[in-house]
Amino acid sequence: MIGKSKKEFLIISMSFLLITFALLFLIFYLTTSNSRNEMILRELSFTEETYLNSNQIIKQNSFVVEIIDGNTHDYLKVFDSNKFTENTIDNVIEIATHRNYGYGSVDNIYYKISSGEKRLIVAIDSTDLNLLFKANLSTALIILASAYGAVFIIILLTSSKFVKPINDTLNRQLQFISNASHELKTPIAVISANAQVLKNIDDNKWVENIQTQTERMRVLVSDMLTLAKIDENTTKLVKEKFNLSETVVACSLPFDALAFENGCFITLNVDSGIEYDGDVESIKIILNVLLDNAVNTPLVAVK
Repeated sequence: MIGKSKKEFLIISMSFLLITFALLFLIFYLTTSNSRNEMILRELSFTEETYLNSNQIIKQNSFVVEIIDGNTHDYLKVFDSNKFTENTIDNVIEIATHRNYGYGSVDNIYYKISSGEKRLIVAIDSTDLNLLFKANLSTALIILASAYGAVFIIILLTSSKFVKPINDTLNRQLQFISNASHELKTPIAVISANAQVLKNIDDNKWVENIQTQTERMRVLVSDMLTLAKIDENTTKLVKEKFNLSETVVACSLPFDALAFENGCFITLNVDSGIEYDGDVESIKIILNVLLDNAVNTPLVAVK
């Protein structure tokens, strides 16, 4: 019982923690990505203003393309040849003009299309910024993963203390059911015996009702005791191969006399040699409960 509760507590706790950490990482990603985009836009605007004021660029990671007379094939390119090549710039121009977006990117190069007095394509190389962005994400992921692992170890080591009060309560309940079932068996047996004596003296429907309800109580108490034993896990399940046919026949034999007294009979139609892989004692408990219920219902054939 403790092991099961501990496992469930771990699964629920770590699932909730995983969702929380995933949300934290998502928030960090969106916040960092937004900050990076704002920084890129500021650099693009700065490069544009610098070019409009002085017809030159200051930062080596940027370039400006001016479209002359609206001709899409005639450009004035201002750039640092040590940072960019003509082919790289031409590729950005082609993609930017075809997309016709005011803002976009080509690999690590972000561009902005301006349509003021001069139609400009302003671009910057954000390779270093993207590397920093990825490094920050990796660092955040490592920190969150390490924290998740540390919390998991802490919860694993302390989970027994958390579930102990719950298990103590459940065990007390099961112990009460077990004790009550044992205590009730004696008075039920006495009532049943006295009812049988009364029936032999004067057979009437009132005595018969007492016997019927007493037997019903006996079955309920037996079922309660069986369930309590299963929940308490007093016996460890042993999985092994056994002859199910012989087990069914052996369990049914003790109920023949009881079935006869109740005016019913048991008919067995079981193929021989049926093998089953499981816990034989648990199967016997289930068969006994089923047979006990069956023989107390008149004219029922168990097959």
